[in-house]
Amino acid sequence: MRIDGTDSLSYVAKLYAKNREVRREKALDGPGVKDGLSETSERAQISEEARLLSLAREAFDRLPDVRKDKVERLKERIESGEYRIDSKKLAQELLKYLGSTGEADGD
Repeated sequence: MRIDGTDSLSYVAKLYAKNREVRREKALDGPGVKDGLSETSERAQISEEARLLSLAREAFDRLPDVRKDKVERLKERIESGEYRIDSKKLAQELLKYLGSTGEADGD
């Protein structure tokens, strides 16, 4: 039995390999490439950053809004008359703060 056209099979195999090589080059040179990273690896990096931000946000959300223990101690001191404010120090701190924000113009 004789099979003709074995050269055409090798030609098709070469075309297939060349086509695969061209597609691979297009994928590397395509619009998704920045600084040598493919679009896929950039997405993975963003996803990792998003995951870390999400964990940080969850930890932050678990923190109490107000330090209740400190607020209670201050309330008790104010009600008992033990809490005293140094008015000169308060005025100095206010002036320092207003000076840093640019709102101490006296308007």
